[in-house]
Amino acid sequence: MLAHGQLPPMKLVSDYLELCQHFARLAAAENNPAAKRQLQEQADAYYKLAAKRAGDLNQPVPARPRPS
Repeated sequence: MLAHGQLPPMKLVSDYLELCQHFARLAAAENNPAAKRQLQEQADAYYKLAAKRAGDLNQPVPARPRPS
């Protein structure tokens, strides 16, 4: 539990990229179009977070991971 006024730790860029890849992999395997779209949107959101975090750290924006 966080103390009053304490912010949660920020994620690493690699954490967001792993989640992006995970949801992209789920989307690739999904047959239901609505579920596929939602999973891909989640993957997109995690990639945007990775790109933002990289920018916050003055690092280059990483390449988007491909589903494996």
